[in-house]
Amino acid sequence: LDIKMSGSILREFNEHVPARGRSGVRREVTISCTESIPEQLLHGREYFDISDEAAWVVSTYKRGHGVPALRDASHNTYWQTNGPLPHLLTLYFNRLTLISHLCIYVDTDVDGSYTPKTLSIRRGTQLCDMVENVLVHLANFKGWAVIPLCARGRNFVSAFILQIAILANHLNGRDSCIRQIKVFGPKFEWKSELVSIMI
Repeated sequence: LDIKMSGSILREFNEHVPARGRSGVRREVTISCTESIPEQLLHGREYFDISDEAAWVVSTYKRGHGVPALRDASHNTYWQTNGPLPHLLTLYFNRLTLISHLCIYVDTDVDGSYTPKTLSIRRGTQLCDMVENVLVHLANFKGWAVIPLCARGRNFVSAFILQIAILANHLNGRDSCIRQIKVFGPKFEWKSELVSIMI
């Protein structure tokens, strides 16, 4: 299954994949990276960047390549892990926060086997009750992976904690590099065209 983007239109689907080993649903999607984040997220009326509202914590990092490199708006810097998989990036919000999209920038041309391939996006109110929101497979490895975190019939999910777990890398690499991450939330609680238009 694929989520593809044409201009500023995204598609959300695959909401009824059974979870492994537990009841409920599991969303498992393939994302095609694109050159830019959709204008509807960056400058539209429905969404805004909530990245600064969270405290960012990584499981490991190589000296000089920690959280600040993810937040400096440059594709030339990057978070680089320093240890075995899975690699974790955890965002702690100080209140229950509405989250709609996660945008991750990767570049296999320079990062090679350090480029993430499979990610588990998790959310919860605390670390002990985290659940997987979506399992993401990257179809290509250069550009922005724009990941909808929307619940059925809504343009958001709610959480105190959002976690990105890198489960596998391109060419089976051990350590990972991510160059930028942005998190977006809805300005209003309604279902958006960005996730409801089918293409």
